[in-house]
Amino acid sequence: MGRVWRIDAVRDQSALLGVAEDLEQFPFGLLLWESSIALADRLGAEPGGLAGTNVLEIGAGAGLAGLAAASAGARVNQTDHSPEAIALCRRNAKLNDIVGVSLGQSDWRDWHDARRYDLIIGADVLYERETHALVADILARNLAPSGHAIFADPRPADTPDFIASLRAEGWRVELESAEVPAIVPVRPGQSVIIDLITLRRPGIAL
Repeated sequence: MGRVWRIDAVRDQSALLGVAEDLEQFPFGLLLWESSIALADRLGAEPGGLAGTNVLEIGAGAGLAGLAAASAGARVNQTDHSPEAIALCRRNAKLNDIVGVSLGQSDWRDWHDARRYDLIIGADVLYERETHALVADILARNLAPSGHAIFADPRPADTPDFIASLRAEGWRVELESAEVPAIVPVRPGQSVIIDLITLRRPGIAL
């Protein structure tokens, strides 16, 4: 990533369980995940750089990937369904002296953003099969004709189905992987393999 980041997040998922029992949805976005680290690293190596590009981050969580894009000169709109996650994004932007990032609470099932973006990013946003169609709808609606999307994913079982459905519709898919040290390792030196999925609209060459 080329810089040291200060990211506030809940470190222990079990500790979060104790205060989240009454919430309708578990606040996964308050945790920092290895996928967001892999995505931030990938954005730092984006061919041609990100200066001047318009970037949409969905499921922003603690906000690391979007902040990495903003640090590289992109105009970033970070979104998440959780107001707590949006507050955490705002705090992490301040901790890292990142200014000018737009923040918005959003529901994929009631999505109103009609803007087109050069790049759409998300880390750990494909783990539930029920959300795949919603993510695909956002891509169809919000990705600029010559833009692309990058998702970071720790290989949950249903992700190949998401990729297959987009390929069936003509989307161009490029896969690579990254190895990231585990944030909370259960053994010394443990790492996590993250898939990085690049998507382009039908007819747009890789």
